Amino acid sequence: MRLEWPLPDEHRRITTQYGEVLQDESGKPYPHAGIDISAPDRTPVYAAHPGMAHYEWTDKGGNCVRLVGEGITTRYVHLGSYTLVNGASVCCWQELGRVGRSGSAWEGYHLHFEVIIEGIKVDPIFYLGEERVSVGSYHVQDPNPPAWLQALIQQSGVTMIKQINPDQMREPWQGLQVIGRLWWDGEPDRTLVARGSDGAEEWWQMARERIARCPWVQVWEGPNEVPIWNDVDAGAYNAFEVRRIHILHENGKQASSFQLSTGHPDAALLVYLREALERTDYLNLHAYGMRRIEPSIDTQHLLRYRTFIKMLKANGIRVPPIIISETGVDYAGNPNSDGWIAQGYTPEQYVAQLTGYLEEVEKDPEVRLVTPFGFAETGWPSFSIYEKPAQLYTEYLKSRQSRQAALLDLAEKWVIPMVPGFALWNHITGRGWVLASREFGYNGANYQWGYSRADNMLRLYRWQDGTVTEVYARRNQA
Repeated sequence: MRLEWPLPDEHRRITTQYGEVLQDESGKPYPHAGIDISAPDRTPVYAAHPGMAHYEWTDKGGNCVRLVGEGITTRYVHLGSYTLVNGASVCCWQELGRVGRSGSAWEGYHLHFEVIIEGIKVDPIFYLGEERVSVGSYHVQDPNPPAWLQALIQQSGVTMIKQINPDQMREPWQGLQVIGRLWWDGEPDRTLVARGSDGAEEWWQMARERIARCPWVQVWEGPNEVPIWNDVDAGAYNAFEVRRIHILHENGKQASSFQLSTGHPDAALLVYLREALERTDYLNLHAYGMRRIEPSIDTQHLLRYRTFIKMLKANGIRVPPIIISETGVDYAGNPNSDGWIAQGYTPEQYVAQLTGYLEEVEKDPEVRLVTPFGFAETGWPSFSIYEKPAQLYTEYLKSRQSRQAALLDLAEKWVIPMVPGFALWNHITGRGWVLASREFGYNGANYQWGYSRADNMLRLYRWQDGTVTEVYARRNQA
């Protein structure tokens, strides 16, 4: 499902991300449940999808609109005023209200925007925009990665990465959401899962001091690749995760659950994980190719998440956002002989396999992140994504910025305030073209983008003094 941006396109600066840890009046930490988008007082707020709009008031949120659509609900918070009648049926892009600072918006004028799927608040970024940036990111093993890797990650444009033992980092990651995994020698945490909710309490006693040392980590994994062979195993794991998720949420953190190994478990056992799947923030899976990454052939290992999705939907179980937190080439788990280097691939060949896999996975909106294993590896030499393949991989991620983002970068040269009018809409749609932006104004003229499928061109049009003229054209790079 794709949502429209809820403000005029010139207002896209996000000041607080989803999941960012904030503090309430008592100093207790909590994760931010939406995104905050900076915009001036009285800026129009638009419906991101069709639905039924309802007024709400909360002490923190002030004036809110709850828009209930088919399978999705969105909230528009801190409004200064309403534009529509309470209970009205609205279409996409219809104006709901105006930006304000009602409630506890003490940091200035902005829109707090939330997305709720099946009763669970999720990251709005994953639903906004015509196309998404690549799902690819980084799985960093060494808590003190080399400077070249830090630079590449910052250049890549990714917003979330996975980091092993973040509590041991000398310098925390800046400006990124981080999924943290704690590792203990011998992995004693794996044995706790069989003890269900009591085991989760023991896990928290092991982990709490380490988690407290890195407040900048928003999401935490639990024990890694614990096997589920039968309904008894699944029931214990479900109880363990339900309690672990509750503890993390109480402490202002999010949960990434299960970290299931490649090809495991049998999809039929997922029904015994229902309660945890209903509560967790992310479902975490591993997906390795055996001798190479070839999803068209090795669907059992690389695309088994599709079987999981079908199974969950068939049983009426929520499908949480999916993270594939380990992927690559791994025949049998030997650090020296089973990774991509031991198979004889060049960096170019291996990165081509990785990026081909990303493009296949991007067909499934349920998958939000893929983090190949082996960046700054420690003890896994044949899996190492060293500097050369890391550079190639990062160049790919940089090239996969969404068409909408590229379009808006160019449009920002022209955008000041929004000016109403319909001449450009009539001109663009009258030619059978697609509207590629909303109408906006600059120096007394109106501008709007149109997209022609026939020649794959984006054209920026101006309306001034009753005349429409083309002022810029470029080939669509999507």
